[in-house]
Amino acid sequence: MARPLDTDSLSLTAAGVALVTSADGTIEPDAVEGLIIDDCRVLSRWQLSTFGVVLRRVGWQRTGPSSDRLLFSVGTANAADPIGMLKRDRTVTGRGLTETLRLTAFAATWTCRLLLSASRDDQTVFQLGDSESAPLPQTELIADHEGGRLPPPTRDAPSVEVVAPGWRGAGKHLVADIEVVPNQPWVCTVTVHAPGHRGATAHADPGKIAVDTQPAALGQAVDSARNDLRALTMPIGDRDILAAGSPFFLALFGRDSLIAGMQFLVDSTRPLTDVLGELARHQATRVDPASGAQPGRILHELRLGRAGVFGVPAGTPYYGAVDTSAMFVVALGEAMRWGAPRHDIASLVPAARAALQWCAKHGDVDGDGFIESVPHPTGLTNLGWKDSSAGILDSQGNTIIGKVALAEVQAYWYRALRSMADIERWLEIGDGTENEDAASRLAERFNQQFVYETEQGPYVGLALDDDKGLLTVRTSNAGHVLWSGILPSAIAHSVAEQLAGPDMFSGWGVRTVSAAAPGYNPFGYHRGSVWPHDTAFAIHGASRYGRHDVVRRLSDGLLALSAANDGQLPELLSGLGRSEVSLPVPYPAACRPQAWAAGAPLVVLRALLGLEPDVSNGVVRLHPCLDDYAEITVRNLRLGDHTLSFTARGSTILDLEAPTIHVLTGNHETLANSAWAHRR
Repeated sequence: MARPLDTDSLSLTAAGVALVTSADGTIEPDAVEGLIIDDCRVLSRWQLSTFGVVLRRVGWQRTGPSSDRLLFSVGTANAADPIGMLKRDRTVTGRGLTETLRLTAFAATWTCRLLLSASRDDQTVFQLGDSESAPLPQTELIADHEGGRLPPPTRDAPSVEVVAPGWRGAGKHLVADIEVVPNQPWVCTVTVHAPGHRGATAHADPGKIAVDTQPAALGQAVDSARNDLRALTMPIGDRDILAAGSPFFLALFGRDSLIAGMQFLVDSTRPLTDVLGELARHQATRVDPASGAQPGRILHELRLGRAGVFGVPAGTPYYGAVDTSAMFVVALGEAMRWGAPRHDIASLVPAARAALQWCAKHGDVDGDGFIESVPHPTGLTNLGWKDSSAGILDSQGNTIIGKVALAEVQAYWYRALRSMADIERWLEIGDGTENEDAASRLAERFNQQFVYETEQGPYVGLALDDDKGLLTVRTSNAGHVLWSGILPSAIAHSVAEQLAGPDMFSGWGVRTVSAAAPGYNPFGYHRGSVWPHDTAFAIHGASRYGRHDVVRRLSDGLLALSAANDGQLPELLSGLGRSEVSLPVPYPAACRPQAWAAGAPLVVLRALLGLEPDVSNGVVRLHPCLDDYAEITVRNLRLGDHTLSFTARGSTILDLEAPTIHVLTGNHETLANSAWAHRR
């Protein structure tokens, strides 16, 4: 059973290291808190105690992608008003934790004693996140002059070093006796050097894009998204990859890392090409039932720390996913359209072709022309993005376990075939005919077998079951299908309309399952909860089919959710409606930050601008759909060798600066979906 994070907990992440503490900066062994590196909790207690004064937390603010500040008033038992203030500035890096304490006195000098306690237990993230795991023994701090060390519970791990200038050892604690004088702050920096660090990111390349919006909510959400994605960037060898989420998923995930990389294209193509390169390096070349490897398959996840997954040892990929191979090719096409270097795209063509061969050969297990998800005996039950054991259900609310052909996986495959055709033409290594024809045949089969009629019009079923019957339950998976471009216009408009309907749209985002469906549970992981990335697919799909009303409605929900969470979108939240509860209700075990949730506002930005670059054909398409009073100014958007700046107001583009690339503007559906149009 998943063990919940405290909804008031604070989380910082950098370069594959995570810090999770209570709201006052404390780490307790029996909570889902700690300093986590290489999937292992190397700091399980971190507690600052005071003697002679009383601390009360009065504020908190995020100060950077991987830093924050805690504010405390300092008082005494007898004084009505505070006598001073404590600031705790915390920064996480690939090397561990740095915390600067700054004590100030207001009107009079005062003294106190500070006591710092620390321990470690080396629990893995899987033990930490499992409420049924037994607690492990704590290894206490061996304190010394100006620091100490936390020895490992076992011999195969190095010690954690604590450096605290000006402090002295007192048994298992560090102690500082201090006097604080007005206008003479007491300042000390305490550092925790964690073992096994990978250092800083290899070549962090923050984009130079500047975004200013009126109202300000979108711009604030975009800034937060970029910060969170930078915080989740971690080095693997000579590449920087986007980890899936903190604290449980600080690893390379095929699905999550690719989607986050595509979202981050607004900032730079480098994060996505690094993810693609690392996934290609680990692409399967042989059959291995234990890991799920099959030639051409793209991995589900790769753990490089001290914890393996699903019986696969750390350092060995687990391949239990049926959508990652197609998504790999889709992402490569997106990188091309956004101006990634030609040699980067060309070098990945062999991996893309092998991934498409996996789709047709190993993915289609029964030869019916669709990719099937089959439970992995020692791993996941469902191999699509809704990978929980209860993630697939029928129209009666019954859980389906077994072979299923998921709707969005076929849609990704369609988009992958179209992308490969575009890549072949751009690199002049083929005319794309074979892949275009395969995509057309797949689209025809799909629209015949996955589309069904509802009272509101045509919709897309969740999946074909083992008997090839369509699961006609209204789910959010249809938003991914909309994004792919596989649907004819009339069906796409009906799907977009229903995704924004009251049973699907909670007011914060799109529910995974309709609130009107049997089996709906607003706290069900994939049974009625809201996932921001899931909503972002629906928003982007609606934009590409020209459904600007749907784009605005769903975008308003995500931006309100962002504002209610200090700019940081959660991995998921409950499906309770905004009309029922005025504030979003958290899902207890949600990661913060989580990559594809963090990147969702960047998709909102693209959709509201109707921004569809096609650098490979020398074109950028813009078709804004803002409210009449709204305005977005974009400066220095990098598209390969080109730079684009403009202001969008309502549906109009102003002050356009694009000296080296052609810009098409308008809000016609053909423009909106032209990157998906058949060019033959």
